[in-house]
Amino acid sequence: MENKRFWMLMTQYLSGEATVEEIEELNEKIESNKSYGQYFERATKTWNSKTSGEFNADEISSAKQKFLRKLALADREPDSFQGKNKLNRWLKIAASIAVIALISIVGIKYLPQSEEELQIVKAEAGSRQEFILPDGTHVWLNSSSTLSYNKKTYNKTQRKVELSGEAFFEVQRNEMKSFIVSSGDIRTVVLGTSFNVKSYPNDLLNSVSVEEGKVVVFTSQNESNKILLQKDDEVIYDSKLDTFSKRENIDTKQRHAWREGKIVFDNIPLNEALKVLARKFNVTFEIKNKKSENCLIKGDFQSESLQTIMNMLSATIGFEHQYHQDLILIKGESGCEKFKGNK
Repeated sequence: MENKRFWMLMTQYLSGEATVEEIEELNEKIESNKSYGQYFERATKTWNSKTSGEFNADEISSAKQKFLRKLALADREPDSFQGKNKLNRWLKIAASIAVIALISIVGIKYLPQSEEELQIVKAEAGSRQEFILPDGTHVWLNSSSTLSYNKKTYNKTQRKVELSGEAFFEVQRNEMKSFIVSSGDIRTVVLGTSFNVKSYPNDLLNSVSVEEGKVVVFTSQNESNKILLQKDDEVIYDSKLDTFSKRENIDTKQRHAWREGKIVFDNIPLNEALKVLARKFNVTFEIKNKKSENCLIKGDFQSESLQTIMNMLSATIGFEHQYHQDLILIKGESGCEKFKGNK
């Protein structure tokens, strides 16, 4: 019922027919449910780039009927919208429905789920989580990461999880149901394999690497451009450039060593390395000298303290660092090899 009400409020809002009370109700739903907020942003962005005139009568009618059927509200007819120009108002509402139907791909395929339907697992900063999904898939969740799935439909109609952060999966093989990881713009699809997905919200570079088996990777905007990864392959996605780059024969055992609490920096820029340390030790970094951001960092750490790691990096690169409670300032000039972009 909550989802149905949200979508009716959305169509009223997009068509300009929402009352002040309905707008307030819509705002309350958006503030109380992260999924609603994400979908609202997506819908309004698409709607603002279109006008009702871009849809012909057949498209609007078809989208309207599909939308209402999906909501089990087919008995709600245009006459229920009272006003002087009921037909024009309904066309505007139907047009907004058409946009929602389009961005949902098929009707309301990605209708936001209620909090009761979602199973959410979180690994706070400085911690890791290890657990088993209902289908037997083994998951390791890295620090500052969240994984969620629908308790009602998982392993019944599909095997789909949402990931924000980093996780390693040992997927229980099922030829009839693909295992799908949705992480930001990236979609990773497998039948049964072992692989790692790294996709933190504020990271420019996201990655998928395979330890065993095969996976297919693509973006939500371009499903036709599929990247096939096999054992010891990795793909890096640049969210700014919207580009993939594939690497072969990487040391996945070393790359996925975070599951044992290890930190491995394999020639990554300093600013990316500091993000890893920030999540693990729950601190914040600020780089005063922007020239240092792209200094390449290489090193392995097991149980060293943050202070020990910072002293080693400082000595290697040549920067200074100062502690201000949970804030660490990176200062001074550095002489180092620079990261020249993803190749």
